Amino acid sequence: MPKNVGIFSLMSFSEYLGVDAMNCSTLKKVAQSPLHAQHELTTPSEPSQAFVIGDAFHGLVLEPERFDAEYALGLDCGKRTKADKEAWAEWLAEHPLQTALKHEEWDAVHAMREAVLAHPTAAEIMDGEGQNELTMVWEDPATGTLCKGRADRLTTLRGESVIADLKSTIDASPEGWGRRSARFLYHCQAAWYLAGANELAPLDRRFLFVCCEKKAPYGVTVQELNEDAIKAGAKLNRIYLRRWLKCLEAKKFTGYPAGVIPYGIPSWALNEIDKIEED
Repeated sequence: MPKNVGIFSLMSFSEYLGVDAMNCSTLKKVAQSPLHAQHELTTPSEPSQAFVIGDAFHGLVLEPERFDAEYALGLDCGKRTKADKEAWAEWLAEHPLQTALKHEEWDAVHAMREAVLAHPTAAEIMDGEGQNELTMVWEDPATGTLCKGRADRLTTLRGESVIADLKSTIDASPEGWGRRSARFLYHCQAAWYLAGANELAPLDRRFLFVCCEKKAPYGVTVQELNEDAIKAGAKLNRIYLRRWLKCLEAKKFTGYPAGVIPYGIPSWALNEIDKIEED
């Protein structure tokens, strides 16, 4: 096994970002197009507020020390008046390295954490014995490509080895999460991490999503993709990885198809039209 591969428990996130290897986020962007993936890799962007809240929740549950270092409760005022601006200047001087969370955001991420720990299965996964924020670096056996992933948590659930991924979402119901899971290619993510872990330490594992809603009453579910979904994700990962490698070799990152693209409307929309009676 090459020296630069393995499971690393003490690697910081900034160090992880510095590892020159393929990751699942880039791979999922290739699904849109290699052009979009290349743009994301080469063009820095400001994180959205939704990302900030998700990261704060993630940190509070999995890395409380990082949460304390990177986030703080902001002031309950705007930034328009002279007094407001002076108050914020003082706040920034006291918290130079921290991101301010609004009071409702602060309350929400703490309520989400409490909801996760109040859910029997989620609490068993997230608050029991295990390791958080583990970096995995492995070599793809089919292409020799160096790959990486950062697992939220490695633990056990009733004697079974588990990779757990903590997600904040607008809908944690089985139906709602199923739709979002398909839309955001979470079956690719699960397959990617399971493949990496198996390359490094072969073992039967489960990949579980711990899902918490962003708004009250902060519903929580623990969900697992079935075997067919994992196989589909693994197939897509192989396709997207080879597509990306071809673009790297050609030094040409293709976008959307050229020419006129025919399209229709979804079947549900057609069904609604069929229900409308003519005058």
